[in-house]
Amino acid sequence: MPRTALITGASRRIGAHLAETLAAAGYRLHLHTGHDANALQDLARRLRRTHHTEVTAHVVDLSAPDRVACWVKRLRDAPNRPHLVVNNASAFPPASRLTTVEETIRILTLHVVAPIALTTTLDHHHGDHVVNVIDARVDLFSGERPAYELAKRLLRDYTLAAARQLAPRIRVNALAPGLVLPALGDDRGDGVDHLASLARDRAPLARPACVDELGAALLFLDRALSVTGQIVYVDSGEHLGHPCRRDVNEEVDVSPIP
Repeated sequence: MPRTALITGASRRIGAHLAETLAAAGYRLHLHTGHDANALQDLARRLRRTHHTEVTAHVVDLSAPDRVACWVKRLRDAPNRPHLVVNNASAFPPASRLTTVEETIRILTLHVVAPIALTTTLDHHHGDHVVNVIDARVDLFSGERPAYELAKRLLRDYTLAAARQLAPRIRVNALAPGLVLPALGDDRGDGVDHLASLARDRAPLARPACVDELGAALLFLDRALSVTGQIVYVDSGEHLGHPCRRDVNEEVDVSPIP
């Protein structure tokens, strides 16, 4: 019986690439978006056609607790209930010094409350698994986006707490991407140059990560049945903080490693 995975925020970039990775590996999929229904339906059709797997598309506002609760009930009653939940949906707000109460509640609900609720869609079978997508800079608190940074820290802490509480039947891990190259099909011109420039300043390996590496890390976590409570940083070392001084004229190779 193939495994079934639920991926939130799956209509583009990291979420869409994780969906492609799992479909290619034979998973059945529940794909979610909060607002980009057309892009999600296009992706679902392509994955069905290319990988001959079952794909169901869902459009749900994860910042609305009542809608999340209704969706969780539908998923729990579905015949193809998930074995793997990938909490990838995120909102990266503009930098601001102040955040309103309403915006803070919305961001915390999207990044923390919804993932906790979606964990309950699992049936406590051995092999069920949650992977929360956090942020490589979760411990490098800048204060530029206070609600977002707080939410990602809470999701990191929930990952560790849930790994203890839900064992031995459910494993809980996290992926922490840093600067990530856009998925294939996106504009790879100025975006790559900008990421390469940021990587020189922020990542010890002086190169952005690639979405292929995130997909490989997700498959590793789902297949490594003794791994729980782990955070896998896919970030060229960005979580270590500002790199040591280097030659600022050094070329940065942003091509995927073969």
